[in-house]
This record gives sequence, C-alpha cells and structure tokens, in this order.
Amino acid sequence: MERLTFDEFLDARTEFEADVQATPNISHFCSSPGWIVPALLEISEFDPAETSCLIVRDGNSWLVFAENRPGYWYPFESAWLFQNPLIGPKAVELLAAAKREFLGENPQGFVIGGVQNETEFHENLKLLPGAIHFDEFPATDCMVADLTNGVDSFLAGRSKKFRRSIRMARDRCSEVKIEEAALDFERMMAIQKRTRKWQDGSDIFHHDDCSRFYRRMIADFGDRLLFRVAKIDGKDAAFLLGSVFGETFRGLQMSFADEFRPLGIGNFLQIDTMRHVFEHERVTSYDLGMFSEYKERWADETKEFLGCFLVL
Repeated sequence: MERLTFDEFLDARTEFEADVQATPNISHFCSSPGWIVPALLEISEFDPAETSCLIVRDGNSWLVFAENRPGYWYPFESAWLFQNPLIGPKAVELLAAAKREFLGENPQGFVIGGVQNETEFHENLKLLPGAIHFDEFPATDCMVADLTNGVDSFLAGRSKKFRRSIRMARDRCSEVKIEEAALDFERMMAIQKRTRKWQDGSDIFHHDDCSRFYRRMIADFGDRLLFRVAKIDGKDAAFLLGSVFGETFRGLQMSFADEFRPLGIGNFLQIDTMRHVFEHERVTSYDLGMFSEYKERWADETKEFLGCFLVL
C-alpha cells in the first residue's frame, strides 16, 4: 500500500486508466484521469499546494480523494458525482486500511460517487466493517443506448414515430456533409452560441468553470476525442463531441444552430455518429450521459448511480 502525491498520480495515469477500464459497474470515462483531473482543477479549483489528497495504490486497486474541508474527503469530480473514487477489485477494503494507516484514529467522512445501485460493490460498501455511519443518496444517472448488434438492431427497438423522425431527418439532411475535424474549442463554441440553450441563457458554457473544465479536458484527451461537425453549404451547422473508452462511446456534447432545427439535424448527426462508432470502433454501448427528456427516446437503459457518505 502506497500513498501518492498529486504529481505522482499524474505520472501514473496510464496505469490508473487501465485499472479504471477493468473495474466493473462504474462510469469508466468519468472515472478516468482525463475527466477527473480537469474537474478537480477547474470546477473544484483545487490547489495542490493548499489541499490534501488521499491517493493510495495497492496493486491494481486505488483510492482517489481530495480533502474538501478538514476530515471530509470527496472524489476529484464532485460536481456531478459521476466519478467512483474507489477503483479495482479490493478498493473497498483498501479504503478502511488506508484510513487507519494514513489518517489516524479520528473519524473521517468519505463521499463516494458513481456507485451503481444493487451491485456487489454497493453491497460491500454498505457492509464495510468498522464503518461508524453509512448513508446514500441519488447521484447522476446515466442513459445508455445498446449498440451490441449494431444501429439497425437499435432502430428496430424504437417506436414507429422515432424511426419515422430519423428517416425524415435523413431525407432533409441529404446535402449535409459530416467532417471529422481536429478539435477546436473556439470552433465548437461558435456553433454553441447559435443554439437555443445559449440564447435562452441555460447553456452550461455560460458558467466559466464549465468552460475552463472543457478546455482542459480537451487538452488532456487530445485526439482521443471525436469531434464531428455537420456542415451545410460549407458552413458549420452542428457538432457532436465524445470519446471511445473501451467498448463504450461516451457522448459529451451535441449541439446545433437553432436555425437548422426544422431539418432534424441533431437526429441526423446522432444516428450517423452511432453508426460510425459501431462500424469503425466496434463499440457496444453509447453512453448518452445524464438524464434529459429527449434522451429517453434514444436510451435502452438508465443506469441508476448513487452517492454514498461513509464515516470511518
């Protein structure tokens, strides 16, 4: 069992990411370094010189916490609690051992996000020996489309109304060209600022911390992110941003200029991207992210994630 500094953790990110991918029943992309480090630095405004971390590694099991205030430890990404800070097959046991070894006898509180409900991990966490207190609460669920058998099979499971809307979007967007582009934050934002969400003031990019988070995440992931731009008459009309992580494509942002809403260009770009990542990346699932009403038409499953508060 070894406690790492923040810089040592950054140096070990490749090994950590591999262990994240091998951990079942978590949000893999949102527990990876490319998501959690930008969230810590930009949304939580973490300063390594002033804030303690509890980063512990034992083989392929990890703990990844930052101290929110004295005696309270949070995941690096605590804005949405997608991240599970306990990684690997023995992470629950490691939490108890690391608390004793590195934090002493005084009670310490741990917030643990990304706990999928009614899994073995969930049960082990509830039954952890030595826990003084355990509580759980709703966190951010994830909506998932099943691409195991391809896009045609996915569409066969949708309603007639949905399939008709996809056909209509395809017909109306027959002149649309889709470009796989080098990711450019300013280009992305130029489209974002033409959306209805931007115009009505509800866009996440109105918040400076979210903009900084996306900028840093884009820099961290680099060409591992997929940036697809739909163009009409040579001009940018819509974009979809996401990343393949293992056998899952994680959608991050999909937006279109509001003047093209009647074309159904969002549907067109979404289904084309599904087909692309299935055929070229062999993904089996498309993680649509947190709940949104429009996503209900696309999702085959909603994975229920909990946040847990544990005192040891």
